Amino acid sequence: MKVTCPNCKTTYNLPDGKARPGVKLRCTVCRQVFTLPQPEDRQSVVKDSEKIVSISIGKSDKPEKRGSSWRFLFLMLIILGGAFAGVWHYTDWLEPVKTMFKEHKQNTATTESEEARAARIAAMVNRLQIQNIRQYTVKNEKIGNIVVIEGKVANGFDEARELIRVEASLQDEAGNTLVSKSQLAGPTISLFQLQVLSEAELEQGLSNKLDILTNNTNIPPGGTVPFMVVFYSAPEQASRFNVTVVEAGKPQIEKK
Repeated sequence: MKVTCPNCKTTYNLPDGKARPGVKLRCTVCRQVFTLPQPEDRQSVVKDSEKIVSISIGKSDKPEKRGSSWRFLFLMLIILGGAFAGVWHYTDWLEPVKTMFKEHKQNTATTESEEARAARIAAMVNRLQIQNIRQYTVKNEKIGNIVVIEGKVANGFDEARELIRVEASLQDEAGNTLVSKSQLAGPTISLFQLQVLSEAELEQGLSNKLDILTNNTNIPPGGTVPFMVVFYSAPEQASRFNVTVVEAGKPQIEKK
């Protein structure tokens, strides 16, 4: 039988044997003592009205508090977290997982650095223009035919640039790159030298630090720097060539 406290409105479920009309009941919530009313269709008076039954034997419809459950769950999470940390740091059981995380972190860092470098280079070279470019073949006395690509790089920025590097490539009819080579701009060699010097001597001349320092540093806006790239034993199917600027820097300002 359902009984409701008239004071706090708490509802209880009581056994029919305990919830007789006229019985005095005490609410376990507000401690109010009240008499269970008789049904409207019954006029008999219950004689044992002095008996007080504690309704704590009934079950309240209010939800039980769950604070203890949450505390237990929180404690278990702390214990499990500590156990996992110990296994992670002091055993090799999770070594495959550690390796996977390290590789992922390294790959992410490498990707980010490559993207940052590409963006930096693009910002430094996007206004450097290739001019007066030409490609020709020279008969060298020591190493046979060599392919030469030369031209100039013009500074289209409104500030100086230096240490400009170009990349030249030989391609087939379909535009596929067969061979490529990068070179710092600045050094050039004469046609006579191209005809008589060995490969090592040619490379030494095209890497001359004095020519790089003289021609490829502090290039003002509108200024130009020459470049020359030499290919040895070029592929026979090469029929096209391409040159791009791949690197450049800003001159360092000396402090007075």
